[in-house]
Amino acid sequence: MPRAADRQVIDDAALAATTGGDAALALELLHIFRQGTLPDVLRLAEADDAETRRRLAHRLKGAALAIGAVRLAALSEAGDGDALRAEAAALDAEIARRLAAGP
Repeated sequence: MPRAADRQVIDDAALAATTGGDAALALELLHIFRQGTLPDVLRLAEADDAETRRRLAHRLKGAALAIGAVRLAALSEAGDGDALRAEAAALDAEIARRLAAGP
């Protein structure tokens, strides 16, 4: 399996489809995802009960697909805590890089 640094963490075509190609809106969406949704990854990875896992996985999958984080969306359904944490860390780093670079 390729390392996170060797593969695309965000599908730019999917993100552009969500934002209509608006680079500033894409950055705003990534910022909102990072602040509001990315913390759900840890909650999902550690959730004990099925209802909490189902609710968090559904929320995370939808939000991840909206920003083009296809692998994170797939992992949210699989529920592998270690893989979720690793993908979330790679995504967090990629979002931070894009936010620092600006539009």
